[in-house]
Parts: sequence; C-alpha cells; structure tokens
Amino acid sequence: IPKKYDEFASWHARCFGTKREDLASVSEFMSLQAARHPGNFQKPGDCLSAADVLASPRVAGTTNLYECAKRADGAAVVLVCSPEFARSRGSLFKCVPILGIGEASGALMPESRHIGAHAVPIHLAARRAMLKAGVRSAREIGWFGLYDCFPVAFLSALEQVGLCGYGEAGSWVAGAIRKVRAGGKVPVNTHGGL
Repeated sequence: IPKKYDEFASWHARCFGTKREDLASVSEFMSLQAARHPGNFQKPGDCLSAADVLASPRVAGTTNLYECAKRADGAAVVLVCSPEFARSRGSLFKCVPILGIGEASGALMPESRHIGAHAVPIHLAARRAMLKAGVRSAREIGWFGLYDCFPVAFLSALEQVGLCGYGEAGSWVAGAIRKVRAGGKVPVNTHGGL
C-alpha cells in the first residue's frame, strides 16, 4: 500500500511541483491538530515537525514511517434519527441536520495506470454531497474530515473538495501550520487524522 501511494505522490510531484517537504508537512499538521484534541494519542509536547518526519525510516521512495497511518483501532458513530426521536430523548440540542451526502468509489489504492488528479475520486463524492446540500463552494462548509492515510491522499483531497486549487495543497498545509502554531483554528481534520 505505501508503494502505491508513493507512486501517486511521485506523480503529484512531477505534475504539480509538490516538494518532499510539502508531503512531510501533512504529518506535522495532523500532529498539531491531534495535540489539541483531548481524546487523541498525540499530546502537545509530542508534536512532530516536518524534519522529524523526514528523519524517520524510509518505507517507500518518497514515504517515511511517520507519514503512514498509525495502526490503531477506533470508532465513530453517527446516529441518524428523526427530530421527534431526538426530542423524546432530550437530545434535540445535539442534532445536526444532514443536508447532503455523496459517495464515489475507486480502486482500493491508486493503480499505476490510473494515477492522476482523480486517482482517488473524492471530487465525485464531494460534488454529489454539495449538490444535494445546495452548497456551491467549499468555502460555505464549516468543517472537513478528509481521508489522510498518506500525505498525498490528504493533499489530493484538499484540491478535490476545492479548499485550494490543484497544485496548491502544499502551500495550503504550510499556511494551516502557521495558523495553528499561532493559536488559530483550522477546521480540517481537527481530530488529527489517521
């Protein structure tokens, strides 16, 4: 799996000029986000830097150990119910309406012959969800939870949902790191990712 995502990262670098440091910075950003979350593994004093990531053992050509998703089990629950059910349980104040959903599927991992900007078809799922919700731009959305098994998957997701243009994800992450380090909030993967 790391080798397949590494091929995708190499393509992204050739096509958009993504630097090795851009990829390593994704783990730094996730580490900073995780440190802010009270239920996460990462604590404030344990944050990774891009230099730490680059110094970790190499797993594939442009992928180091600290860029791979951690082996850990977890769970999340989204209970879908009617307002009446929530009201009967005294939980209506916790409810969030679902305005739209979207789904798309592709290969389990990027395949060499299909590597490109949409090797992982996030754009289709995002477009479908936004259309159903009546949302025209990612800027209208207040929080994102994007898949980040490897840095290139996260960079591609940022581009595909429209948080930045294609080839601009490395700069987006650098800006997000600056903002978090300055005490600001970035409403993307606030759980700290994988």
